[in-house]
Amino acid sequence: MRVFLPLLGLVALGACHTEHHDESQDAGPGGGESFDRKAAAVTVVTGAVLPFQSTFTTSLNALKSAVDARDLDGSKTAWGESMSAWQRLEALQFGPAGEEGSFAGGGGWGDQIHSWPLTNTCAIERAYVDPTAKDPAWFDAKLVNIYGLDALEYVLYEAPTQTTCPAIVNVQPQFDALGADGLEQSRWAYADAVVANLIADASALDAAWQGYTALIEAAGTDGSDFDKERCPLDQVAAALFYVDQQVKDAKLAIPGGLSPECENENCPDRVEHPWSQRSREALIANLEGFHAAFEAGGLFAILEAHSDEGKTLAAELKSSTETAIAALQAETTPLAELVVAQPQRVAEIHTKVRAITTLFKSQLVSLINLELPNEGAADND
Repeated sequence: MRVFLPLLGLVALGACHTEHHDESQDAGPGGGESFDRKAAAVTVVTGAVLPFQSTFTTSLNALKSAVDARDLDGSKTAWGESMSAWQRLEALQFGPAGEEGSFAGGGGWGDQIHSWPLTNTCAIERAYVDPTAKDPAWFDAKLVNIYGLDALEYVLYEAPTQTTCPAIVNVQPQFDALGADGLEQSRWAYADAVVANLIADASALDAAWQGYTALIEAAGTDGSDFDKERCPLDQVAAALFYVDQQVKDAKLAIPGGLSPECENENCPDRVEHPWSQRSREALIANLEGFHAAFEAGGLFAILEAHSDEGKTLAAELKSSTETAIAALQAETTPLAELVVAQPQRVAEIHTKVRAITTLFKSQLVSLINLELPNEGAADND
């Protein structure tokens, strides 16, 4: 059984919050709704999640080939492709990708594949000098902060001869005994193990997603994981809230010194990808995943069919998301450098992302009667 750590800064999401809604709004098809909530959730899965999941799983084959060949540059490139593929799924972590106990069908697979900001470099270095076999059973007994895409980033981009562990852990003598060549061999061996584990986890997540649409279709029936027909779409909305709390707040505001969680003028050490310097690319992919839920996932179509107000909102959401993506694409400086050299540019990007989340939280949620976690509904910044 995998050992999990709660992701810092995320809201606690209930299986489906219903106490603040009019029961007449929960009827689903035939109950006065202008659209089928269950069908809408299914379309997000089939139109956005499954294509992205397939791309991610396929990308791991190239990553494995590069790591098997001990091709460092090729491994970094392949890791970047896999990471971008996964980042598009970060805003779609409901169902099996969502936290167990918080989402119906939640298996916590998302945290296992990418556990930022919990990456533990000391624990990874201890794994280098651990002689035990690092097969899936080995990982089953470990915390998520030493494996996954974030751990592999550290393995591929950093080659320390001095451990980041405190002296009391006593890893440095083992580093010294291995020597430079031995450490390199240990790093590659651990990369092999992490990639194999990623492939196994991606396969398990694939299988879980295949059965999730049936779970949605059963919503509101006796014995269903969802109490009401409205619940699957509410959980999609809860996952999309990632763009507000993680993209806007954790990934931009904190490094950019725009959050009280950064006590300095800026906090470049708090970017998501400190070793590969791919934080900007990750933000772009996050917003692409959010946009896909509306475009390929059908939420724009629901808004446009809802009312003139819905048509206007769909156009504004599309425009604001494309504007934020374009602003990030226009930058060439890594985010960790940008927050120091041009903090105003980061503030401008942050404002563009906030335009998306304001529309999402204030207008969209109200217009089609979605429910966000209580913490999100109260967050108006």
